Order: sequence, then C-alpha cells, then structure tokens
Amino acid sequence: MREALTQNLYFGWFLSLAAYQVGIRARRRWGELANPMMVAALLCMLVLRVLGVTYQEYMDGGGQMVAMMVNLATVSLAIPLHHNRRLVRKHLGPILLGGLVAVLTSFFSIWGLSRLLGLDTGMFLSILPKSITTAFGVPLSEQLGGVVSITVLCIILTGILGAVAAPAVLRLLGVESEIARGVAIGGASHALGTSKALEMSETTGVMSSLSMVLTGILTVLLLPLLLGLAAWLG
Repeated sequence: MREALTQNLYFGWFLSLAAYQVGIRARRRWGELANPMMVAALLCMLVLRVLGVTYQEYMDGGGQMVAMMVNLATVSLAIPLHHNRRLVRKHLGPILLGGLVAVLTSFFSIWGLSRLLGLDTGMFLSILPKSITTAFGVPLSEQLGGVVSITVLCIILTGILGAVAAPAVLRLLGVESEIARGVAIGGASHALGTSKALEMSETTGVMSSLSMVLTGILTVLLLPLLLGLAAWLG
C-alpha cells in the first residue's frame, strides 16, 4: 500500500487538500484556535508517520504541486494591491516605516533571546528569517548557512501564531486603523497572517500584502548591516 501511494503523483496533492478541508471544518467548529494551516500540518504529519512515508516521498507524490500553488497564491496577492494602488501611494511613508520597525524588532528580539538562551550561531541564523515569507526566508537561510528545515518550521509557526493571535492582540492594543492593522500583521506574520488580514477586510489585506513584501526586501537588504552591528555589540 505504501509503494502504491508514494508512486501516485496525486497522493501528496490529495492529502494536503483533504487535510486543509479538515482544518477549515475544525475552525468552524472550534474557532480561531483551530487554525486550518496548523490542523492540516499536524494531520499530514500523522498520516505520513502512520504510513511510513518520508517527506521526500510525499514531495515526489504531489507535494511539489502544492508548493508550486503556494508560490502562485503568494504572487496573486498583487491583484488587490493593484486595485488599491492609490491607497498604497497615499500611505507609502507609514508603510515603509512600519516595515523597517518590523525588521528591527524581529532581528533584535531574536538576537537578544539567542544570547539569553545560549543558542549557537547556526540556530540563531536559522531562526532569523522567521517573520518573512518562505520565498525570501529559505534562500536567505541557505545563504547565511542556517538549517533550512528549522527556518521553514519557524516561518510556519510564526505565521500560524500571527494568524491566530493578531486580531485579539490588535483589539487589546486598541488599534482600529485598517492600514495599521495590515502593516502590523504583514510585517510580523507574512503570508499566513496576510490570509487572515484578507478575512478582516480588503484594505487590511492589501496593506498586509505590501508590508509582507517590503519586510522581506528590507530584511534581505539590511541583514548584513544588522549582523555586523550584532557582532560589534558582542
């Protein structure tokens, strides 16, 4: 049975879609804590474990198609950006500032916690891209010499946490502006957070999409300088 499944080009595709549908139903029943992405990931891991299927076999059996669709879905976020381009131009300054704050906050919080917990350099570099989407995070981790699997795990966990907690945190802080909400969500929790922002409102989703892209670009550009500063600080 295992060989029949792994040789089927649609096995990984079907498993991923079925697991995500279960995740959607779980959220309808139990609320935001049952994040569809988290439920789907746990369910996929459970099925692969029970069947004895390796990650590479899953990817060869349709998982690559899922990864490709994720990239296409990320690119499609440009559509609402184009439709709201006037709003984006009007608030470009605050959006850029928000992206810069997100990059600096993410870097120095990781750096400080790494020193506090005594993490080695490899782990520190693997965690650094946690707040940017995988399109930026994976190549950056490889370039820095981090462990890509740890980077991907951190990116997913950050996105899920942001999607689950962002609405409550923003309400607690009294943030009512759709623009501010979007910039905060996109800068902290990339594509998974942006999917939640789109559910909140179109404007919030647009700002989150732009913030996600800007945060990724700023991270790639500023990281060499920030790493040099961190080395100087000791």
